[in-house]
Amino acid sequence: MNGPRIRLGPRLPGRQAGWLARTWLAAVASLQPSRLGLVLGGVFVAFSLFLIYDALGHYRSDRSHFAGDSFIQEDREIGYIQRSHITMRHPHPPAYTIYTDQIGTRVNGPNLKSPPRADVLVIGCSVAWGYGIENESTFSQRIARATGLVVSNAAVPSYGMTAALLSLKRHAPLKPKVVIYGFNDQHIPRAMKPCAPTLGPYCRSVAFVDFDNRGRAFIHKPEFTSPEFFRYTQEVALDHPFGFLDLYWAARRIGLLLLRKDSVRLNARYPATDSPPLREKAVRFLLRGMVEEVRDLKARLLIVYIPWGQRPQPPPAEFTKVVREFAGHPDIVWLDLTGTFQNYVRQKGPTSLMVGGVISHANEEGHRLVAEAVVPLLREMSADARG
Repeated sequence: MNGPRIRLGPRLPGRQAGWLARTWLAAVASLQPSRLGLVLGGVFVAFSLFLIYDALGHYRSDRSHFAGDSFIQEDREIGYIQRSHITMRHPHPPAYTIYTDQIGTRVNGPNLKSPPRADVLVIGCSVAWGYGIENESTFSQRIARATGLVVSNAAVPSYGMTAALLSLKRHAPLKPKVVIYGFNDQHIPRAMKPCAPTLGPYCRSVAFVDFDNRGRAFIHKPEFTSPEFFRYTQEVALDHPFGFLDLYWAARRIGLLLLRKDSVRLNARYPATDSPPLREKAVRFLLRGMVEEVRDLKARLLIVYIPWGQRPQPPPAEFTKVVREFAGHPDIVWLDLTGTFQNYVRQKGPTSLMVGGVISHANEEGHRLVAEAVVPLLREMSADARG
């Protein structure tokens, strides 16, 4: 089923568009051959210059500065997942390296294998994944060292609540006893859009919450999957010298925008995120799904709100409201780190918890704060489980 659709901008009536085309062709045909050549030559030069300008602009903005393997691959259920056994380096500041194991979870080095079981499973987006820092510095690894538990980090950049739920289901064979969901305020809008945030205009297709004609929420499978996104990631987003492929993709981008198939316009077809009641309904639907999943695993769900940016803000109202509905639920523990982050920023400065002082994601200090808050809760939960 498809969600609510909206028309994307005005279109020229067919007669008017045809008249403009005929008028332009007639004007060109009336030119003398020499002038026609000049006009066409001028148009070609102008378009070529624009193409180079556009290609250079995207070369600067769309490169992730990663080198090595492309870290994601298409997945029919979630949309995209992290690839197994990759080595991907970010040689520019902040310098760090990404390694994954045989199931695509982040690990400390190359060719490592995760054990068949994990005590703790971490799900979420690039904040929990550890963007901008080495894996050893992530809160996942800090928790593992402090507790001696086996912690598997299955977070993936740009995931929202929908992808996090599906990731939890995907990694259920690990049989975790605790699932840590690293949540932030971007997860709700991401959960309700068909294209996940990414560099460039191509849609990174992902499963999302949609609503049927009776207003009931359901998970809409990835709809706009395109192999061009993954080629674009490999040939433009990864580090490379400027060259012909950048010009080629500049032309493809222009065609994509003219056809109105870029990620911004595709996301605009699903405007449910503009409605607070629908956002609340989506959060309730997804959170219930997580609770059911951890119950089947005989596990518990620890939701950790990790604010980001220079001014840490409280969690979205609709999320807080739904979480309160689960107050006292034996399978859910809620940890809001807003106050912890605000106090730190107040003492150390607005960029003190940001990667490199400029990127909104939590840096090593931010991950340390998360781990220090989570470890006592994990010990209490483990004691309850033994009791």
